[in-house]
Amino acid sequence: MKNIVIDEFGSSDKLRIIETSKPEPKINEVLVQIKAAAVNMVDIRYRTGFMQTIFPIQFPFTFGIEISGIIDAVGENVTIFKKGDEVFARIPNGGYSEFAVISADLVVQKPDNINFIEAASLPVALTTSLFLMETLSLTSGQRILIQGAAGSVGYIFSQIANNMGLDITATASGEGIEKLKMIGVTRIIDYAKEDFKNLVTKMDAVIDFVGGPTQIQLYGVLKKGGMLVSTAMPPDIEKANQIGVKAIFIATKPDTLKLKQGAEWVKEGLIKPFIAKTLPLTSAAEAQDLVEKGRPNGKVVLVINDKNEL
Repeated sequence: MKNIVIDEFGSSDKLRIIETSKPEPKINEVLVQIKAAAVNMVDIRYRTGFMQTIFPIQFPFTFGIEISGIIDAVGENVTIFKKGDEVFARIPNGGYSEFAVISADLVVQKPDNINFIEAASLPVALTTSLFLMETLSLTSGQRILIQGAAGSVGYIFSQIANNMGLDITATASGEGIEKLKMIGVTRIIDYAKEDFKNLVTKMDAVIDFVGGPTQIQLYGVLKKGGMLVSTAMPPDIEKANQIGVKAIFIATKPDTLKLKQGAEWVKEGLIKPFIAKTLPLTSAAEAQDLVEKGRPNGKVVLVINDKNEL
């Protein structure tokens, strides 16, 4: 089977294809024939060595933390899945491959109303968004600013926030603006043309999916006692304390219960995926460059084999 791996840290030209034997599931594991795998910024961070002090890896290393596919075999003690089941999952790594052995407790049935490409785009966004909502503890009518609302996680979070009745102001640009309008977000700031600092104030919460130098400016739109939550970079806690607000950085892990909850909402049509681009597995380096440099609206997804099967 084909895998995309690196043998050393570096740029995307370090990615290469290798052939390995198809693995077999052990106790409490399933073997998934992968149909699609999403590309995430964490893949780039692994590739460059940025994650090595937090989550050390061994070479050769196979990328990919979001997958969808079909159960090919089940290991001992696995009773909730069978060969042929369509599934999706958030996994530690190994998604840029034709097959992967995965702990059965990480795998969730794929909603029937989305295809494999769409399913592969959702695990991180669903689990992160639901964890954010749990952290924020907001109620209907409260005011939030979503910085980077049309990104891969921001788009899913925006739908959940809208479904919960939160009063949303979102920042986006280009195609992202129209996508947000399609899911019912009406107050959108085009960050390429407008400055959010002049347009919003006294927010109950700000959710930062962008990071960078604009993050410090987000404090100014919060009300006293408000909260800044970032998934992009750790916020300045000292600054937050000075002005009487809270600031939190979150980095989420696989969470099957939240993924199951999100899958139910997808089945009900309350959450819709947003695919920016699909590429074949052999173009993994190009896909990583697109995510690293372009920061596209929506998700970049690798198609493992024949796109017609999806």
